Amino acid sequence: MPHIVGHRGQSGLKWISQDQGEGDAKFVPPRPGYTGLGTAALGLGQSMYADKLAGQNVAANQQMWKDQIAAAQGGNITGGDVESYFDPVTKTYKQKFSDRREGMLTGIYNQVEGYNNQLGSMNPYEYADYMYEQASGARNLAQDREKAQILEMMKARGIDYSTVGNNLFGSTVQGQNFANTAERAGYIAQGQDMRNAIVANQNAAIANIYGQDAVNSQQIQNAINMGVNVAPPESLSTAYTNQMDTKAKKGSSLGNILGIAGNALFPGLSGLFS
Repeated sequence: MPHIVGHRGQSGLKWISQDQGEGDAKFVPPRPGYTGLGTAALGLGQSMYADKLAGQNVAANQQMWKDQIAAAQGGNITGGDVESYFDPVTKTYKQKFSDRREGMLTGIYNQVEGYNNQLGSMNPYEYADYMYEQASGARNLAQDREKAQILEMMKARGIDYSTVGNNLFGSTVQGQNFANTAERAGYIAQGQDMRNAIVANQNAAIANIYGQDAVNSQQIQNAINMGVNVAPPESLSTAYTNQMDTKAKKGSSLGNILGIAGNALFPGLSGLFS
């Protein structure tokens, strides 16, 4: 059999033999399995490259969306006693108070604490006892004088030991006792009014604190309203879909290679599963 050392020409496969010269030779193609394997390998390479590009496209669209979100975040409000600004690290709004605002709030909190201490020490009954005792000197002196005048008048009329005299003196003492009870009740009511005033002042201070909190919260909301809502771009959804498609094609190409290689190396195996 001649030894082919030549090439394929336009008219077909040529062979050149040292013994017989140049002539036509029958072309025997390579085994089909190995030809299909090369084609499948090429398809896999193309699929892998397409998958890489699809992944880059997804990443690019994701970054574009992040850039849009960053550009659309709420604004910052500065220049007043309260400044509101967005912290991109923690993704939260923060506020900074001026020294004047801090001092005002500290004063209000101190007021609330002071009123709380006053309420703790303000017992209307203890207050009434204290005030009653403070007035006892002048009160007792006035009442003693009144009783002395009654006794003097009774003696002058000669009724100091009579039933009439006793009734007169007794009614005088009873009147003084009623007056003393009424005086103490008045101190209790006064103490309760004072306590109610402290409570009202404390509630007003607390309302001031909540009022400042509401103002601060509204400023944050105003800063948020300076931004806009950013929906995912449609191109991102398309990029995800394309990425899934390319991954499916890559998997199909890999399956083709494994199938072709298996048939080429083990031709009998394909019949086992048909």
